[in-house]
Amino acid sequence: MMATPRSRSSPSPSRPISPSASESCWTPQAPSVSASSSSKTIRKLRPGGGTALFDALYKTCHDQMLTLREEGAVRRILILVSDGDDNYSRSQVSDAIKMCQRAQTIVYAISTNISPRKSRGDEVLRVISEATGGQGFYPVRIEDLPTGFHKIEEELRSQYSLIYHPAAFRNDGSFRTINLQAFDPRYKIRVHTGYFAPRPSE
Repeated sequence: MMATPRSRSSPSPSRPISPSASESCWTPQAPSVSASSSSKTIRKLRPGGGTALFDALYKTCHDQMLTLREEGAVRRILILVSDGDDNYSRSQVSDAIKMCQRAQTIVYAISTNISPRKSRGDEVLRVISEATGGQGFYPVRIEDLPTGFHKIEEELRSQYSLIYHPAAFRNDGSFRTINLQAFDPRYKIRVHTGYFAPRPSE
């Protein structure tokens, strides 16, 4: 695959959404571009009931990200604040990841697990974020949660936007993998693992 960089000086607008999941409700935050406003919203959340993390992620991408109609290039960013545990979803983690990829949504995860050891939930957050081109953040104190938002905000302001024409492209709805590497081995490129080709009707 060959990729050609577009512009770094004026990155595409971003539309981050922060979803929360529980047994009886699904309450995504309205789209925002402010780290401080997102942090304030997170502080207001209160745990309760079962955790339907994968369902919330799937529904956010299906109902909101997939239906966004914006002019020009817009990055769709979803910030997931969770311990990564799920005990109530009907969807699997693979279903949630596929819907994020279909909606071309990048997921950044901020773990609420502050124990010294990485948990199974932390691994789930890593898998989701890496598969979609995002990154996981693991604060050691609950007070450090806002730091994750600021790191995400800084990263979004210093990204390259790449465009390429795939070989033998077909509008068949199939998943196409992406493997992007730097010529200089000192650098590691983080990119989503692939995308779904549009169908003829899309």
